[in-house]
Amino acid sequence: MPLAIGKDSVRTETIAGSEIRLRLFSSLDLETAETTDKEPHWSDLQRSVRIAWTPNGDPVRQIAPRSRLSVGRYNSRKAGRMLPHQSRGHGRIGGEKLALMTCEIDPGILDFRSQHIRFDLLSGGAARSYFPDIVALTRDGDILVVEVKKDARWQADADYRAKIDTVQDVCADLGWRFEVWTDADMAPTKRFRDNVVQIQMQRFVAIDDVQTLLVERAMRTNRNRMSIGQIRDVLGGMPGAVDMVRGLMCRGVLQLPLGEMISDATVAVLAAPTATPAREHAA
Repeated sequence: MPLAIGKDSVRTETIAGSEIRLRLFSSLDLETAETTDKEPHWSDLQRSVRIAWTPNGDPVRQIAPRSRLSVGRYNSRKAGRMLPHQSRGHGRIGGEKLALMTCEIDPGILDFRSQHIRFDLLSGGAARSYFPDIVALTRDGDILVVEVKKDARWQADADYRAKIDTVQDVCADLGWRFEVWTDADMAPTKRFRDNVVQIQMQRFVAIDDVQTLLVERAMRTNRNRMSIGQIRDVLGGMPGAVDMVRGLMCRGVLQLPLGEMISDATVAVLAAPTATPAREHAA
């Protein structure tokens, strides 16, 4: 049974004692729990939790190669840095690498890190540490904590499931979201997986403010929906329009249907306009 963890018992700190906090946590009020004059009890120790992270965004845990697990680094435009990951196999992309790619193209995710925080807690009567694979900041202002698994077999391990339940309770008390992503969750079909991979490849494609604003204005006059062929016309028939649409999805502007083949007939949806009066005037 998961421990009942009160929000006032959660302690947070930055590694190396720095007062600088990553932008990822700028919307949160994470302070050391207030001390009280009451005599401590074992139940207080059971409820105590510490969350630590690095102020500069580096991982709190260095990933080392392990049997049958390849180690890599993903160059994220959205995060503005290289993100370490461990992924099973060397062929079909899956696991943590696929999760990072999913965050990269998801218009609902503004920023994310891998191996960025550590939970120190008690689970099953023992002191445990837990390192979530990904921590993300969503467009809604929520903190999303993600554990990545190949499939659902992890649920058969009662001890590990108890630790995950405890972390989930901590996140709930902090107002954070906690999710477990499997390969099937991230890519229910081969087409879906291929689209995720192909779209994230255009995360660094050159798109200027004028081109972005042209697409956004055209979208607004067409009920926020246009085909890629129509967007190509808006951009003056540029041959790289499909790549630019993919790049705009990585920038959180457009949303594409990942479950179908992407072509000129594919309808893109305006996900989150970036235009402001000042930006339009500057462009």
